[in-house]
Amino acid sequence: LGQNVNSYRDPATGQSFAMLLDAVHGLSGLERLRFTSPHPKDFDRAVLECYRDLAKLCPHMHLPAQSGSTAVLDRMRRGYTRQDYLAKVREARDLVPDIAISTDLIVGFCGETDEEFEDTMSLIQSVTYDSVYSFKYSPRPYTTAHRQFPDDVPENVKGERLARLQKAQQRIQGRRNADRVGEVVRVLVDGVSRKDTNVLSGRTPHNRVVNFPGSPNLMGAILEVKVTRSGPNSLYGEPLANTQVKSG
Repeated sequence: LGQNVNSYRDPATGQSFAMLLDAVHGLSGLERLRFTSPHPKDFDRAVLECYRDLAKLCPHMHLPAQSGSTAVLDRMRRGYTRQDYLAKVREARDLVPDIAISTDLIVGFCGETDEEFEDTMSLIQSVTYDSVYSFKYSPRPYTTAHRQFPDDVPENVKGERLARLQKAQQRIQGRRNADRVGEVVRVLVDGVSRKDTNVLSGRTPHNRVVNFPGSPNLMGAILEVKVTRSGPNSLYGEPLANTQVKSG
């Protein structure tokens, strides 16, 4: 959304984002709570503790890094270092060990050297993200980067770096998803296959996509599904008999 939602503070009452999450959590009839997009610099302890303390807040944290290089983060004016970011990841996993973490990464930002790109490659190995949204840098008018820095990384280099990053992340996701095989997960049904209307898809609280056989009339239901196999981008399973948790 381009909004740093966790920077929220009510100007009249001083209510923080953590307090807002707690208030929304208390709404009657709410089954799951998620938010996007936060900024690492405002991911304070109180927000992290919400993942531990609020049962309806899904255990999936989107924490946009943008780069694994402190020098690049400084040129981006992100307001944190690589070390700050990794400390936030450790703190989150200390509070909620099984929390899923996703991120945004940009390759080929202005002046990015081979060494700075390797810092991003090592970041994904250190964090082992559940998913990554990755992009090649392109200038945007009226931004600080557009005004102050030349877009000097060749397009072919950007493409090579993005391909390397995505290939490495696919391997990480493949391993992490393979660890889910055999689990029983709660899936909120939100899609029907375009190729086969008897195949549904949905998301777990950890925001993992699960595909499984079922009738379209189950859209909006929460089902228990046993994971039978996995791929790098999604899981596959079989719904357990008579296990609909919620409809509507």
